[in-house]
Amino acid sequence: MTVPIRNPCFSHSQRINVEHKKKNNADKIPGAGKSPDEWSTVEVNQRILLVDGTVIKDTHHGTETDTFTIKEAIDGLKEGLQLMKEGGKFRFVVPPNLAWGKRGAGEKIGPYVALIFDIRLEKLLD
Repeated sequence: MTVPIRNPCFSHSQRINVEHKKKNNADKIPGAGKSPDEWSTVEVNQRILLVDGTVIKDTHHGTETDTFTIKEAIDGLKEGLQLMKEGGKFRFVVPPNLAWGKRGAGEKIGPYVALIFDIRLEKLLD
């Protein structure tokens, strides 16, 4: 199921799409814990992909997780993570203007690149 985030401040092309990750293609995993707010520090497992399927980063299959504050995240994740609860798994499709926009990020993420985040919110750290 894809649910566009509707924010009156964004035009249609600026919305991110959110998909609940499905377990065994049947059960949604929205999570059952607390939801982060704009001041939260989160611990996540994530797979970041380009739309062509190129993997930029993947912490799903290792012991490493990513920890950051919501304020440090790109705009698309700031918006999307606040919809999640601890233990939830989502897929965010983030358009370029809510990702790194015209500046890109390093060699792997060029300017004006849309990104896909398969993300699991492990826990809130505050």
